[in-house]
Amino acid sequence: MTASLSESWERDVDNYFIGGDVFRSWRQITFVVTLGLLFGSPSIAQPEGGEVVESAVVEEVVVTGSRIRRRDLSSVSPLITIDRSELQFAGRPTIEEVLNRMPQVTPDFGRTSNNPGDGTARVNLRGLGAGRTLVLLNGRRLAPSGVGSAVDLNNLPTGLIDRVEVITGGAAAVYGADAVAGVVNFITRDDFQGLTIEGQYGVTDSGDAETRDVSVAYGVDLSEGRGHLTLFANAMERDTLLAGERAFTQTDLEDDLMGGVRPRGSFAVPELLLFAPVDLGIGPVFPIFEPDGNFRAFQNPDDRYNFAPVNYLQTPLTRFSAGLFANFALTTSAEVYAELSFANNQSEQQFAAIPATGVLTTNLDNPLLTPATRALLAENFATGDNRASVNFGRRLIEVGQRAVDRDRDYWRTVFGVRGTIWGDWGYDAWLGFTDATERELLLNDASRSRLAQGLLVDPATGGCIDPSGGCVPVNPFGAGNISPEAADFLRVGNVVNTTERTQTLAGAFITGSLLEGWAGPLEVAAGLTYRRDEGDFQADDVLSTGDTLGFRGESAISGSEDVLEVYAEAVLPLLVDQPGADYLGLEAGLRYSDYDLAGGQTTHKLGLEWAPGPNFRLRAMQQRSVRAPNLAELFAEQFIELGSATSVNQPDPCSASLDPVGNGIDDKCRLQGLTDAQLGVFEAADITPATFIRGGNPELQPETADTLTVGFVLEPERFAGWSLAVDYFEFDVEDAIGQIDPFSICFDSTNTGNVFCENIQRGPDGNIRVVSEPISNRGLLEVNGIDTQLRVSKELPRSAALGQGSADLTLTASWSHLLEYRQQENPVSRVLDCAGRFGRPCFDGEVFDGAQTFPENRVTTQAHYRAGPWSAHVTWQWIEGTDNAAPLRVAFQNLSNPIQGVPDVGSKSYVDVGIGYAFGRGAEVRLNVNNLFDTSPPLMADAVVQNNTDSGLYDVLGRSFFASFTTRFGQ
Repeated sequence: MTASLSESWERDVDNYFIGGDVFRSWRQITFVVTLGLLFGSPSIAQPEGGEVVESAVVEEVVVTGSRIRRRDLSSVSPLITIDRSELQFAGRPTIEEVLNRMPQVTPDFGRTSNNPGDGTARVNLRGLGAGRTLVLLNGRRLAPSGVGSAVDLNNLPTGLIDRVEVITGGAAAVYGADAVAGVVNFITRDDFQGLTIEGQYGVTDSGDAETRDVSVAYGVDLSEGRGHLTLFANAMERDTLLAGERAFTQTDLEDDLMGGVRPRGSFAVPELLLFAPVDLGIGPVFPIFEPDGNFRAFQNPDDRYNFAPVNYLQTPLTRFSAGLFANFALTTSAEVYAELSFANNQSEQQFAAIPATGVLTTNLDNPLLTPATRALLAENFATGDNRASVNFGRRLIEVGQRAVDRDRDYWRTVFGVRGTIWGDWGYDAWLGFTDATERELLLNDASRSRLAQGLLVDPATGGCIDPSGGCVPVNPFGAGNISPEAADFLRVGNVVNTTERTQTLAGAFITGSLLEGWAGPLEVAAGLTYRRDEGDFQADDVLSTGDTLGFRGESAISGSEDVLEVYAEAVLPLLVDQPGADYLGLEAGLRYSDYDLAGGQTTHKLGLEWAPGPNFRLRAMQQRSVRAPNLAELFAEQFIELGSATSVNQPDPCSASLDPVGNGIDDKCRLQGLTDAQLGVFEAADITPATFIRGGNPELQPETADTLTVGFVLEPERFAGWSLAVDYFEFDVEDAIGQIDPFSICFDSTNTGNVFCENIQRGPDGNIRVVSEPISNRGLLEVNGIDTQLRVSKELPRSAALGQGSADLTLTASWSHLLEYRQQENPVSRVLDCAGRFGRPCFDGEVFDGAQTFPENRVTTQAHYRAGPWSAHVTWQWIEGTDNAAPLRVAFQNLSNPIQGVPDVGSKSYVDVGIGYAFGRGAEVRLNVNNLFDTSPPLMADAVVQNNTDSGLYDVLGRSFFASFTTRFGQ
């Protein structure tokens, strides 16, 4: 499919989405601006009579990581804040790209995630998986938009975000499940007066990959300052960029294991390739078919199919969101509030045409066969019933490029009341409801059963032997030989998956001083929450039955989970204003969660804070977190998927050429079905088609995680405006949930009990036929390292100002040093340390074989200068080089004595610059250049899953330019 996303809505597929009445992106932008102009009268922003009612100064704040109000922004757990100026000068079209620059974040799905990808934007703290990072909006959890745990950041009201607070340590005792790796809390502005319009346009140095974004916010005081109302709307469009439009990604590359790289491509070629050698008088060769239907010897790698160019390098996205935030004081001690929002996201993925593989069976008197082909099949692959069967690979270019169109709606409503009860005791209670729906349209898939039917042709009539269903004979022998009529017969009508996710959330807590202690008041918070998650995913029949050639199998997921939780936390001062202790205090918390399915679970936290003097503070926090399995992990019905169990670069370890007896794995091979007579004799086929069985697991146990942070904060008196924070962090996750790889577990030398070997089943010929890969409680997942945060905020001398007036400079530096990233397929298998590694078998801790990058050191520094109306911003990001993780693979996954073509990659630096000018208080413009020096990404070849590099961590688009503006009326 080559049409753009905007063009796609002109087609008949419109009726699959919300009655077919979906705004196109520029209509949405026009609507946003019109909304602002209609309601943009400055006078409306003032209460009647023109009197502005000043709100009371709030002396206490709530810091992410606790429900207890504090008089400063200190936190026992490490807290990182991204303020609004950084968001404005980031020059990034989506919020996840700003977060991805943080050294504590491992990039996950985003704008360069095509395959794998699903159109969402996610945040993944510490590389533990997006589903282990809890996302909050104004301190309340956001519901996922699918049946998993990960939150789509595209649903956020981006134009209203004032700052982002990130707790990079477990926080389940305060917020509940999914806060294993930490919390990302998006906090919105509540001070809009009048109309504010913001816009951004971005384009690369090559003039492509454009992005456009417009936001409108309108704020007005209510009833002489007793309340406030903010209306907002946003429209955003991101254009398509194909991998073929960048030299770095035009050709898919692989490590040749002999010290170099070569084009990888696919053995599923448009010409048709037989995966079985035949002797053509020049030794064994693999036949590939010319357009005339005859064959020749396959030339490797020249004849492989390059599938890379038609894949998206930047996935298209169209987003529209709108809503309101409101609060109103009922009395001097009670305020009601509401948050209502809607987001619609339309995204696309595009892949090369179907790579059909499996067993090709045709009748030998098929009139579509040339005499030479008929003889080849009869002499080498005849089955004795006037038919021949052989493993094959064929790229079905005649059917068209595969594409996925997604349309997501996300509705969120929160109503609450907060205020004071007596003295300093406050409360907050809310009820929230989220309804998220998705319709996924898969285009240009083909039916496996129809292909088998079309390959059997009656020599007398020239039609299908089985004419049912309008069968059309299929001639796959040679590129372009599948007729348009045959392609239409093979093509499955629009394949549609639907998802609905609802979440009901109710919560309430109180906080205040329980009693006066010897060193100060005992501050406490206590509350309860109720959450009900319901999810329903309906896979198209063609995917759940395995009758698909173009897309991965999927199955229905339907279920619900209820959890009732009670929690309490306290801050107890032990010493205040004493010699050697300006402050010494404890912070503790306890939460009990009663899950409908996972049972009762307890989490806790215990922290210590000690300030020997006014400028130095020590802090430590230990927490226990629990993550119950999500709906997809529990309720995905079992389904089958066809694929290849072995390949040229991953041979069968039970093959005689790999000496299974000498290597001591003969018992493992027997458990899989290999007989004693076959051991030492059996040689596996080069490519073995097999059935893979996947699905959820209702017997899953919750994950448990112990987290520890220990560090200090230094604010030296003689260096006013300086602060330094250094923290050691440690995460230890047990019973981590994820899909298993039975090959890696079974053949691991430490697996002396041969666990999971029976998940691999062999046929009578010895070749692997069935592989069961359920979701399971895996082994351990451990991450530890050191974070360093430096911040300098200084007012500069007048000589450093532009023109008259003052100038100030803010410098921040964030350095994360990864000591260990240890992961384990199963408690019986080896522990892999992926710190300083890239690629397989190092994955992101949640999604099997994510093949990501874990540098030992990442640094991000920023400088922000402001003088009068001028401002300037510089960001420098440094990513240390890493080593290829391939040597960590189980022995059978590596050929004998391989020489890595890409043994390591070097360090990379990125510099972004920006300049801004404010026209009084009414308008501001900003210009940004990202990747100023056009730094290219490192080559990782097939160690990673797409684009020859880690396209989330490294910039694959090149130098980019962004222009943005802010205009205010009525302030």
